[in-house]
Amino acid sequence: MSPWRRGGERSVSAGGDIGLAVTGDNNSLVLRPAVRSAYWEQVRRIAPVEIMGRESELEELARFCDPDEDEGPAYGWWRAEAWAGKTALMAWFALHPPPRVRIVPFFVTARWRAQNDVVAFGDVVLEQLAELAGDSLPAHLTDATRDAHLLRLYGQAARICRERGERLVLLVDGLDEDRGVTTGPDAHSIAGILPPRADSGMRVIVSGRLNPPLPTDVPQDHPLRDPRCVHRLIPSRYAQAVRTEAERELKAFLDENRVARDLLGFVVAAEGGLTTAELAHLSNETDYGIKDILRARAGRTFVVREIQPLGTPGEPVHLLAHEELQEQAADMLGPTAVESYRQRLHDWFDEYRAGGWPPNTPAYLLRGYFQMLRAHRAIGRVILCATDRERHDRLLYASGSDSLALAEIRDASSLIIEEGAGRLGEALELAVHRNALEERVSGVTPAVPAAWVRAGEPGRGEAVARSLPDKRERALALVEVGERLTGTEAVRVLDEVAEMARQEMDEVSRSRVLVRVFLALLQVAQYERAEELAAGLDGVQVSSQAAHWIVGRLVRAGERARVEGLATTLRFAERKPIYLAVALAECGHASDAETVARTAASPTVRKLALARLAVVQHRMKRFESARLLIEEAISIRHYVNPAEFVPLIAAAGEVRTALEQVHSITSDEWRFEVLAKTVAESARSGHTDDAKSLLRLLPDGPHLSAGAAAAAAHFSRVGDVDQAFRVARLITEDRCLSEALLEISLAKIRAGEADDALRIGGMLAEEDGSIDPLVRISTELSEVGLPERARSVLVEAENLARGSVSLPARLRATFTVASALAGAGLGQAARSLLNGAEGDLATLPARWAAVAPVRRELTVLLARAQADADLLTRAETLAERAEDAHAQERIWVEIAQAMVVHRRFDDAERIARIPLSLSRSRLPFVTAVALAGAGEHERAVELARGQQQGPDAWALAEIAYDLVASGRAEEAVPHLVEAERHARSMPSVQAAAALARALARNGDMDAARIQTDQAEVLAARRLTAGADTRDLLEALVAIGNFARAEELVEKLLSPSAKAAAQVALVAAYLRHGQGERAEKLTENIRADRETAQAYLALARSATAPAARVHLAQALHHGWWPQCLPDLLDFDPGLASIAIRAIEGWQGGGETTERMQRPGPEAGRPTEARTSAPSLS
Repeated sequence: MSPWRRGGERSVSAGGDIGLAVTGDNNSLVLRPAVRSAYWEQVRRIAPVEIMGRESELEELARFCDPDEDEGPAYGWWRAEAWAGKTALMAWFALHPPPRVRIVPFFVTARWRAQNDVVAFGDVVLEQLAELAGDSLPAHLTDATRDAHLLRLYGQAARICRERGERLVLLVDGLDEDRGVTTGPDAHSIAGILPPRADSGMRVIVSGRLNPPLPTDVPQDHPLRDPRCVHRLIPSRYAQAVRTEAERELKAFLDENRVARDLLGFVVAAEGGLTTAELAHLSNETDYGIKDILRARAGRTFVVREIQPLGTPGEPVHLLAHEELQEQAADMLGPTAVESYRQRLHDWFDEYRAGGWPPNTPAYLLRGYFQMLRAHRAIGRVILCATDRERHDRLLYASGSDSLALAEIRDASSLIIEEGAGRLGEALELAVHRNALEERVSGVTPAVPAAWVRAGEPGRGEAVARSLPDKRERALALVEVGERLTGTEAVRVLDEVAEMARQEMDEVSRSRVLVRVFLALLQVAQYERAEELAAGLDGVQVSSQAAHWIVGRLVRAGERARVEGLATTLRFAERKPIYLAVALAECGHASDAETVARTAASPTVRKLALARLAVVQHRMKRFESARLLIEEAISIRHYVNPAEFVPLIAAAGEVRTALEQVHSITSDEWRFEVLAKTVAESARSGHTDDAKSLLRLLPDGPHLSAGAAAAAAHFSRVGDVDQAFRVARLITEDRCLSEALLEISLAKIRAGEADDALRIGGMLAEEDGSIDPLVRISTELSEVGLPERARSVLVEAENLARGSVSLPARLRATFTVASALAGAGLGQAARSLLNGAEGDLATLPARWAAVAPVRRELTVLLARAQADADLLTRAETLAERAEDAHAQERIWVEIAQAMVVHRRFDDAERIARIPLSLSRSRLPFVTAVALAGAGEHERAVELARGQQQGPDAWALAEIAYDLVASGRAEEAVPHLVEAERHARSMPSVQAAAALARALARNGDMDAARIQTDQAEVLAARRLTAGADTRDLLEALVAIGNFARAEELVEKLLSPSAKAAAQVALVAAYLRHGQGERAEKLTENIRADRETAQAYLALARSATAPAARVHLAQALHHGWWPQCLPDLLDFDPGLASIAIRAIEGWQGGGETTERMQRPGPEAGRPTEARTSAPSLS
């Protein structure tokens, strides 16, 4: 008899654990991947010891899975009523498959929240598929990458099975028990993630109850919707016998005494596992008493499972042994009693809430309680949990990230939307809280996760990396985590990042991330994987520093044979001899190194290779060889950048020769730059006296600061902290001084003076507005064997980052909200928020790397807010003080448009005529279009015809469009003719598209199509998309060519460009009455910010009930200040929530900017060079 037909006389057990990596009520944040063999251990616990009466069903399942049978549907859906023995049958079949059948099972159970949704399904099934495919395990997935990984591995594992003569079968039991989000804006169910096509002979078996509705995310053409896949399962009489016995035991337990009844009531009401201590507290009983009562019922009625709630050590929780027992117990208790027990859970929650969520908060209240509320759609308490900042702080402390808190907020927001968005104010409060959490997460830099790994907590490091909101930063942080792991763990993380980059990032970000993954694979000795990845990096050129490291890493690892191919692939083949000569010399192959250097084809490369080789020889105390190599290099009469060549001469010990080269440079600025780099190279090579002497040749300023910082860093690394401090006093540039002081602090750690180091680090964190100094200090503490101290510093650093909102973020929100308030007629409130705004903007630290573009963006926002709030003089002052003509133009455009909105047309026209130092300013033309939209056509035409610049075809076409739209078509015709004439002389996508829209609106579709074709031809010639794409889409929609518009959007490769184009198309559809198309397209946008913009556009064109839902959807996805103008148009009373949020930041509330230091400040060496002690 085949093993899958083995039977016996004992009845099937319907109880047992039916999930993987059980975490009870999901009170845990799983930080590490499950052990691959753990799943099958769980299945063995589910399955009965023997099975009876199921021969025909097993035969039917075997025929369905037969590798030699390809007829019929690829899906089989076995359905039966409760207590039919479905799970027992499926578990037995999974453990005893027919020959040549490989089963990948997953058992869904509603009782355990870590095993009843798409996240659990992804983790469990991917683990098994990866094992079958011999691939790495892409664990801890984001929502965005889970589908891609599953689809890839479904096909890959199925192909491998087919090549072996086997069939892959995916088995999912309990599909109806999926407790993920199956409706609403975030619908993502297990059914929806099952393979839409069964490639390579794959089959899918699912089981569940009779006639279940399919989730909304299952496509209409999905195989599950095919009625041919349904199989009716006859209930097992043995399962019915078990049901009878379990129910008898349950009744006896219920009638036993008050405590027993309480235990059952709390377990049923909690809908998840409760620990002995939690049950004892709730029932006013001792721990011993609880254990004694439950011990006798363990197995058939109750089960005990180990969980890891929120990263704490595992502890047992008590659950009913079967889902049907949960329902039966609820029926026996009655709805009134269950609700009474649930109310006591609410009271328990309220008790800890009133106490501010102390450290001993039960894990159930932090995790399982919310899940129970969500399942019962208790929207008031769901929102209470999701907006409780103190509770979310406790969640952060317990789990190490804000991921769980953000998930709660999204769940609460989804529930508001599902119920019709009647609670729009609470949706706004949720969005305010979510954005604040996202902002505080953004203060955690990508260096933090790797520091946690170094400190001995890889799980927490990975969790923190995954919580970073910026996609590229998240990927780079995971790379740093991966390269600090080992073996399969490192490969798992790095492969996942590579897949994330390919699937989700634009070209620039993708290339940068994949190069980092490549370097990390080399770091963890995965040379073949690294080569495979590099082969796909088309057109990528790595930096000189990266190339030097790559070659050195390969040579030291005995992988020199790979250098040639990678040098070609990564486009450093020409300079390869430089890096290879150095690497060979450092490994003791001096003769080979010289041969490589001397045979370089390029004279420039040959000269640099010999000079770098001389530095290595000098470092190895082969002074004569170094001198001869420098002489040989200098003798090559070919120009090499002095900033690259001269420092090498000094580093090789030939300082006098180097100075001769320096003095030959005629430009002072250039000479000082070369000299500063020579100081740095001399210091790095250990020539401290030379470095100090060369410093005296530099004047005060940036070059002296750079050289002194390099010298101070060297002195720090060799342990001479006093000398490092003396040199640091020469530094006058903030950035250089910060770098020097950080190196000094690291040296103090190595010297056993950690307290001093922390004082310096705290001061740097405060003054530089970054936690990076503390993170570096933490890493150094780990390196010297002080992991506990390192972890303490990291906690402080995270608290510091999460406890503040960055100044740019605070100002951006303030200015945007002020504009919205002014637009809603709340000018006084807007002006109050803008008090002192210019002073706040001026306090942006000058040392911030990206301060210039940030300041420009914020200045534009502030000017618009001031103009909206009737602070025109202050706004104009900002424009007049702008740093260049382009910045001025942006600010004046915003001010002019604000004047039009507020119907101050004279001011708008005056501003439009302000002369700017640009060859062709867009200011008058943009203002003209705004005036036309406000009905001021005469003013608009005068501006559009230009002054000295000449007429603008785009502006004239837009004015014509507005005239036609307002019923003045005859007046529009001359402007159309004039616009067409100027468009021929100065063709542009913008002008052609505007003409197409105007002509189409005027009924001339043939001319409109000609202009649209012209716009498309012009757009194809340009390298950038952006506004051109938006204008072209508008034209295509205007002429009714919807298919072509959608085709253009789909062709965009960059995810960000595609999302922006989708928003533009949504807006165009709505302007032309294509509401259904707009809604359908909005559902396909994959970027949150753009999704929010699309929903706002939908809200503006919808009636009140639908608009309310669209506004809630916009808040669900986007940045709340962006949504505020439309929210206030709908309900001006929401202004108080916005004002309270901004004033909370400004007035020192929970999320206001504050800097906490680990210790008292250290004195900062800021004395000028004149007061510095002698360098001798």
